[in-house]
Amino acid sequence: IQVRLSGAVGSEPPTAAVTVNVTLCPIGFGAVSSPGAVLECGACSDGSASATVSAEPCVAVPPCPANTLRLATTNATVVAPCLCKERFWSPSKQADVECIACPRGGLCDGGLATPRAAPGFFPDATDPALFVSCPRAEACLGDGLCASGYRARLCAECESDYFKLSGSCRRCQPERNVAIVLLLLAGVLMVTTVLLGFNLAESLRYKFAAAMIGLNALQISAIYGSLDFDWGELATLYFDIASAVNLNVELTSPECASASGTDVWVLKWVLTLLLPLFAAIVLVPVCGVFAGLIVGNVWWLGQKNLDQLRGAAGRTLFQMIVLLYLPLTSASLAPFGCRKEETGRWVLDADPVRSCYNEAWWGGLFVPGVLATAVYAVGLPAGVAILLSRRRAALDPISFALRFGFLVGRFADEAWWFEVAIMLRKLGVVVCMTAFFSSEGKASA
Repeated sequence: IQVRLSGAVGSEPPTAAVTVNVTLCPIGFGAVSSPGAVLECGACSDGSASATVSAEPCVAVPPCPANTLRLATTNATVVAPCLCKERFWSPSKQADVECIACPRGGLCDGGLATPRAAPGFFPDATDPALFVSCPRAEACLGDGLCASGYRARLCAECESDYFKLSGSCRRCQPERNVAIVLLLLAGVLMVTTVLLGFNLAESLRYKFAAAMIGLNALQISAIYGSLDFDWGELATLYFDIASAVNLNVELTSPECASASGTDVWVLKWVLTLLLPLFAAIVLVPVCGVFAGLIVGNVWWLGQKNLDQLRGAAGRTLFQMIVLLYLPLTSASLAPFGCRKEETGRWVLDADPVRSCYNEAWWGGLFVPGVLATAVYAVGLPAGVAILLSRRRAALDPISFALRFGFLVGRFADEAWWFEVAIMLRKLGVVVCMTAFFSSEGKASA
């Protein structure tokens, strides 16, 4: 700093006041002088910065932690923060810290954003980094949103005016639903009539045996429609139609007519377990028609009598229960198909909004499930085996074949027990569908 004073000789010297402000190095500059010397500042070079007023030299810009990058431009005066890359996130929501990989089922946009649910997953309310697989992938659109017709946690329930069939929610159409119920009723009446006719006309038992083989094949194939695969429209339509062979209660869409607040899953479960009762109710008017034809001496029924009709009715009901073994067993074991979610919560695979092993499960489902399993899943095959064994020992071969042709007519004489083996095979299919929870695991089993 130079100060110059000027004035005439002999006059009073002029006065001057000079103020000098000495400061630290400004932002973007750093000390370049040696320690202890007079402070000298210089502009920060590329790759270094000074973001504050200080007497310190410029510092090198540090590298970003793992899985982060600088989203803004860094210069000598501003050091941009290191933020998460895309597909990574920061649990602490802080900059300049290492980021971790996006959790399973989540989408991470980078920066300090919290992960969000990907399509097919639903966010957990207690953990922002936990996403639960939806039982119906297409029902969960991501970000906790459900597709049209779905609602609630995991989008596992249907909205009002929708009903569930094979895991998907479909809009209630009163006229169409009534038509389906009438068609099912007509089908059940027709099958009951045919079965009663077969049991009266014992000479037709081999044709009936062929029909039994076809029904068994349809029943087994229909159960695979519950697997969450992209079957295509044609296969899906086939499974919907084939499920009628198992008297799938879902086809009647009871939720479309039930009162608000009804536990729809329990309603369908109870209706399925009552199928033998419904079969007996349907059999009564069919027997009444046959009795009228017998009394009226109409067609070949005039050769029969009411005692034969009573015996045929008993065999028909027993046969219908045998045909219902697959849906009855499936319903019996349904309360025990519990799986552990990613959250650690045990839920019912058939109804994922329902918890297992809590007070409601032990008090409302466990005991009825055990009783139904004992009566249907175990009791029916055991009953068939005992009945056939005792009647085979008590009757001559011809009488045994005539009376129980619906169970033994399609097998060799020494394989009279094979219907029990078929029932046990169905039980094995149901156990696999209950014990394995992924569609791939069920199909492989």
